[in-house]
Amino acid sequence: MRTKPFFKVGRVMVSRTGDKGWLLRYRDPQTQKDVRRRFRNTTEKEIQDVAATISHEALSMKGNLPGRIKHAPGLAVMARLQGLAGLRMLEAAAIRREDMDLEAGTVSIPETPLHKPKNAFSFRTIPVFREVLDALRGAIATQKIIPAGGELSVNHYGAPWNLYSLSEEWTVSMRRAAAALAIPRLAAIPARKLRAAFATMAIRLGCQEDLVRPYVGHAANSILTGHYRKITLADLKTVSARMDGWRNPVSEVSEWHNPGTSSEMPLASQL
Repeated sequence: MRTKPFFKVGRVMVSRTGDKGWLLRYRDPQTQKDVRRRFRNTTEKEIQDVAATISHEALSMKGNLPGRIKHAPGLAVMARLQGLAGLRMLEAAAIRREDMDLEAGTVSIPETPLHKPKNAFSFRTIPVFREVLDALRGAIATQKIIPAGGELSVNHYGAPWNLYSLSEEWTVSMRRAAAALAIPRLAAIPARKLRAAFATMAIRLGCQEDLVRPYVGHAANSILTGHYRKITLADLKTVSARMDGWRNPVSEVSEWHNPGTSSEMPLASQL
């Protein structure tokens, strides 16, 4: 069935502008000015969801108005799970209360109604250090709306995130952070780079690559580590223990290694 060239969702007029291209038009209820926003590589269902959200905001006049995205506190805990525990963006967004054991200090990545792990190695339980645990406890304590699925991170309507809305929220929040802190480079950092930053920090702090791989849900890079070596939770705790010193990597490295020549020191001290 052929898609209509334009349609209306509440107060928002949606027009097709090309292959997977869309134009949204609506009137800002605060300034009364016409607003136009263009989207690419977006399905019709996704653009309908975006238009419905904008229309709802315009009608309710609460939270953020069309063209403005309200800050989402849930991004903070997701950012810590990505940058300090190596989770993928959608893994962090789908974390439920039942996936956390705060007493044991672990987080599990199972299959949920909202997220299927990328591969067999992505199903895992990992130990996390105190800063991540504190962020999880804080998010639980301040969560006002708990979805039926128990997801910890929700949008400002109390609903779980989808890929589009989460990416959009992250982009706008980083632009605001860049302006507020006068650090323009922040605006160019995509959410997926946090996971890469975790792997980089872990290696620089002296973690074994053979342990970082299963920690982040990657396949082993050799038959020995993939089939014969059994990685235990205790092994993975060496990764979280090293990451606990990420704010002061030089002193942490010196505690784990004796002073010596550059060839005797870990990668962190040579970069």
